Amino acid sequence: MSELQGLQTRYDDFRKAGAEILAISSSPSEKHRAMGLAFPVLSDPDGTVMRAYGVEHPGALPFTRMSVARPAELILDENRVVRKRFIAENWRVRERPERLLDELARI
Repeated sequence: MSELQGLQTRYDDFRKAGAEILAISSSPSEKHRAMGLAFPVLSDPDGTVMRAYGVEHPGALPFTRMSVARPAELILDENRVVRKRFIAENWRVRERPERLLDELARI
């Protein structure tokens, strides 16, 4: 199960906790619409948002030198201040939805 699918299956739990899920990708939005996710996937092809939140992996895609977002989950408060960061070096490593929900309850 992909990390987005894991978040998808727990989406209602995040909403009940007062949270919204947004994903950010360097890929075009059209690519993600076909996935049928309940939450939006924002396109950031030039890496502006990735750099702003410190998750950019510059030149990570071979042959294109395109930047991608490091695997990351950020918990922001209502003022968009980052309260908790989970950033992995390996794209296969993602934070479990259960741990994110636990962290939300603490904030």
